Amino acid sequence: MSLAQVWDSFAKLEREEELMDWCVAGVYVWPAMKTRLLRQFNESLGLIDETDKQPSVFDIENPIDLKTHLKNPGKHQVAVVPFVRRDKNGKDPFTDPIVDALRAAGQDPLVFGVGVHDDGSGKPSLERLIVHLTKKYRKGAILRVLPTAVFGKEHKQRWASLVARLERETGGSAGRFKAFPRWLLVEFLAQERGFRKYFDRAGITNVFMTNAYRRSMISAAQYKGRGWVIELQHGLISNRHPELAWPNTPWPAYVPDEFWGWGEYWLENSDLAEGMDTRVIGAPASVARLMRQSNAKLPGSVLVISQPEQSQKLIEATIELAKRHPELNFSFKPHPKELGSHDSLTLPSNVKLLSARDHALQLIANAETVLGVYSTALVEALALRCRVGVFNLPGIEHIEAVIARGDAKLLKGPKDFAALVATPLPEDDAVASYYYAEPIDLNRVIKEMYV
Repeated sequence: MSLAQVWDSFAKLEREEELMDWCVAGVYVWPAMKTRLLRQFNESLGLIDETDKQPSVFDIENPIDLKTHLKNPGKHQVAVVPFVRRDKNGKDPFTDPIVDALRAAGQDPLVFGVGVHDDGSGKPSLERLIVHLTKKYRKGAILRVLPTAVFGKEHKQRWASLVARLERETGGSAGRFKAFPRWLLVEFLAQERGFRKYFDRAGITNVFMTNAYRRSMISAAQYKGRGWVIELQHGLISNRHPELAWPNTPWPAYVPDEFWGWGEYWLENSDLAEGMDTRVIGAPASVARLMRQSNAKLPGSVLVISQPEQSQKLIEATIELAKRHPELNFSFKPHPKELGSHDSLTLPSNVKLLSARDHALQLIANAETVLGVYSTALVEALALRCRVGVFNLPGIEHIEAVIARGDAKLLKGPKDFAALVATPLPEDDAVASYYYAEPIDLNRVIKEMYV
């Protein structure tokens, strides 16, 4: 069983059972639940690894912004939700340019704090706000869901039937999601109501955000004409993206209203929902800068970009290739989510283990060859004129279109890698610009929207 086969089972079930229309206590169950269930099945089948526990605002000793989220947010038309990680300068390359353009257009956006980096910034912590709103509106949500527990036997039976079919077809396990997830309905309703009231109080009608699809309660609060949510691309998406790929689906609940992507490739190969507005905004500034300049390549350099769901298999593959190619210098770059996963390994002398906290972009720019599975870094490597190889591991489905175009080479065995490093370095700018277009004038676009 592969990730593609699991995805196809989910997609077939979704279509045949008309799950997009299934609404319980005011919550569209499938869009709200699909990603968690899909990940559970893939983990149970051993297709992906569990990721390390990530740093949380709730782990900070003596947090500075402990209660900032409880303050009156004031009046704002626009809210901005940054990405959880920052670049080497402590900036968010995806939302900071939007914030600057909004302010230049006379807007005063409400910028949330996201992750541990923003403690002390004075911004309201999104994570703390979510917990607060869940507690505040939980009782009302329970009252809305309670009738489904008493009179909603058909929902419980339908869920049991769906889960049984998926377990039968895939051989995976639904685990803790085997029973109908009424707890999720309560949580979702409390958060939806909380954010709706919070946004109404602040006067917010537009939200720019990364990971909008994973914070669907925010999209739900703006759903059905209450506001407009714009998803800013921050990583790799594909036609099997669990939250953004909705083939032949006119308007799934809780999906962002608009998607701003880096290049035409992403809009053409990701099966975004029909009716979703799209815009190409071009490469992030850091990528665009490196694309314009000449980057010195280190002779014989091979950079392997890890992925937390395939971490162990990737380090094993790197060690094997390094032993076969002592003339090459390998660097293994753990994903930021991998915290000390490989520190105890004994590595060949031509393999260097980098820190998960190292920023990959300059490393990519100086590498001749970049390997991985389905990291955004592989596409950045194409833009920065590296040879790109893709290990034949679960998750490769997310980058099949890149391989099919001939822009990256599938590595089924050692001979494929040897053939890859023997090829000349790419020089075609048209390939790079298909994935990462020239950045647009955000100041002009935002000014047209709000002035």
